[in-house]
Amino acid sequence: HRQRLVQERSRVRNRIQKVIDGAGVRVGGILSDVFGKNGRIILEGLVDGDDPRDILRRLTRHVSAKIEHLGDALSMELQDWERVILADLMDAERLVNARIGALDAEILKRLEPYEPILEILQTMPGIDRTAAAAILAETGPDMGVFPSPQAFAAWAGLAPGNNMSAGKRRASATRRGSRFLRSLLVEAAHGASRTKNCQFATFRSTLTARRGYKRAIVATAHKIARTLYVMVRDRVPYRDPGTDYEALLVDRNAPRWLRQLAQFGLLQEQGNGTFRVNWQARSTATNPA
Repeated sequence: HRQRLVQERSRVRNRIQKVIDGAGVRVGGILSDVFGKNGRIILEGLVDGDDPRDILRRLTRHVSAKIEHLGDALSMELQDWERVILADLMDAERLVNARIGALDAEILKRLEPYEPILEILQTMPGIDRTAAAAILAETGPDMGVFPSPQAFAAWAGLAPGNNMSAGKRRASATRRGSRFLRSLLVEAAHGASRTKNCQFATFRSTLTARRGYKRAIVATAHKIARTLYVMVRDRVPYRDPGTDYEALLVDRNAPRWLRQLAQFGLLQEQGNGTFRVNWQARSTATNPA
């Protein structure tokens, strides 16, 4: 229910953005968050029809470097009917925000008995308290209902499809599963893959080179699902093993790369598994003229 409320708030915010963009007040390209503190000051000033100079004076010092650009954006005036629509949408956005806040308080109250599990889930990169609460609501506190981490990942809709014929595995989509949990884990994969010094970051970047970004993100979410299973089952926090997936990739593919370089004449095999760089061929390949 909370997720649907967040989606509803996003739709209202998109409509607000469309109204001000249609009027020529393009502050969305200047402020990082139109619905932050300074963005709301501007929106409320537009609804009230305030003078642009008064609106700019009420802004905080955090946007002092953008005052000139904001002044240019606010030089366009909203028509009366646009202010009416903007005021109505702002009221709707505040109402949805209040509903989400009340629902968050109720969720946190009901999750008090499971506080230790929430703390464990939040040790995973890419998962905050809201995501941890949603994951716990989907999976429950007892991972014993799933026989293995692979079964849990399949239930979450992150396991590869089983399409095999004549002993050969064919490409196929992931299996069906809990779409809410799948979306939560994919979102966590996006965050974890942007975390520095994290195994999921190197895992995703290494796999992206071979399979593309989208497939790599789903594979990262699959890895996170299997890790979460062990964390909740054993009640242990996340510990990054420090696996160097780039080194594993090089170790796995180095023989093939060396054979291809030798095939194009850039390396000369000397026996005993050693190679020597053919500098003459290399200079010709890099400088054909």
